[in-house]
Amino acid sequence: MNKSIRFYHLILLFISPIVFLIFSVIENKLSKTIIFTIFGAIYGFLMVIQDGNDSSRHIENVSHYTELGLTSFLQILIKILVFTKTDGFPKDIYAHIMYWITGYIFKSKYLLFLFGGAIFGFFYGWSIEKIYKTVKISSHLILIILTIILITHRSFENIQTLRSWTGMWYLCSSTLFFVFTTKKKAFVLILLAPFFHLMLGLILVPILIGIFIKRINYLILVSLYISSFFISFQSEILIKIVDDNEVVQEKVQMYSAKNVGGVMVDKLEERTNKSSGNWYTKFGKTDSVYLVTNLFIILLLAILRLQPLFISKETHQIIVIGIFIAIFANYMDFSFAFYSRTMATASTFIYIGSIFLWSEVFKSKNKNLKLISRVKVGYYLASILIIPKIFLSISAFLTLMSFYIFFTPILYFVTDNISVLSVIKLLI
Repeated sequence: MNKSIRFYHLILLFISPIVFLIFSVIENKLSKTIIFTIFGAIYGFLMVIQDGNDSSRHIENVSHYTELGLTSFLQILIKILVFTKTDGFPKDIYAHIMYWITGYIFKSKYLLFLFGGAIFGFFYGWSIEKIYKTVKISSHLILIILTIILITHRSFENIQTLRSWTGMWYLCSSTLFFVFTTKKKAFVLILLAPFFHLMLGLILVPILIGIFIKRINYLILVSLYISSFFISFQSEILIKIVDDNEVVQEKVQMYSAKNVGGVMVDKLEERTNKSSGNWYTKFGKTDSVYLVTNLFIILLLAILRLQPLFISKETHQIIVIGIFIAIFANYMDFSFAFYSRTMATASTFIYIGSIFLWSEVFKSKNKNLKLISRVKVGYYLASILIIPKIFLSISAFLTLMSFYIFFTPILYFVTDNISVLSVIKLLI
């Protein structure tokens, strides 16, 4: 890329980061990874921090690190690595490092989401770039629909969680890296996912099974998937397995449903179900995602019968990994928090697998046109059900996105921050 183009993008970035994002993606002269990394950093730095949200809690946690020297930092890091209790400090390596860098080194808690946004944008962008280096979406409606579903699934509004969805995109990008290259370093990267969030250590189980079982008997896969709706792994069993580790036990108990008067109550699930809001908030948080993911899986299982004819081994493996993660989520539904995050991860792999599959369907001459057309109709109908989730993602994106992303970000330093959605409401 020559200097004039680089300067042009830089000017556009300072005038309007959102225009920079849209124009750079369409122009296709900059790497998607670079584009999303830069935009993620700006989105995170300018993000509207709301009281009670994950973002405000993370900002508050940074305050505990302003006087934490290197020796104390390393002592706590070792405790986290060996699963020893760290009272008052995070149990995840990623959060611990990010808090210390922004709190102790830079002495600015507001840089947390600049760095966090850049890291999120990098792994999000790397995943998207890996997909669309081989897939052309312009000429096929179903690929356009699947692209919209994927990019709005866990997008920039999830920067505020810091760990969970950054970790998911890291796990996704490193798994794609391994599936397409089979390099040992890619496999090592997959194993590092729990550094972002301890829960990713459990999600690694179905991913590793999907990696090592490169081809699985179709009937066994279908049987495992169907049985997962009727078999549930109990949290008490998991607690016994990790009987000698207080930290992991505490995590499992924290995320598990509790017995209240003979009724199992999951506080997170209860809070999610009771949350007030409009139609897309009610159905878009969980219901539409889980329903569409399972419908896509059923459709994929129908089309996988033809996999020796036109589906590549990489696409087949990505789909099988996604199905294994969904099966695992169903088996581990004793915890709504674990189930919801695991199913969200399964959804990501199912969407990506679907994009690769349909790209290969359109390229192949050796296919069952009757079955393909029926499955395509099924995809169109199932995609309608994801509309609440897309609306919710756009709403969250605009709620957290600073208005100054549209117009020069310099204004952020001289006036109060305000979200895009707040400006829209004022104008209406």
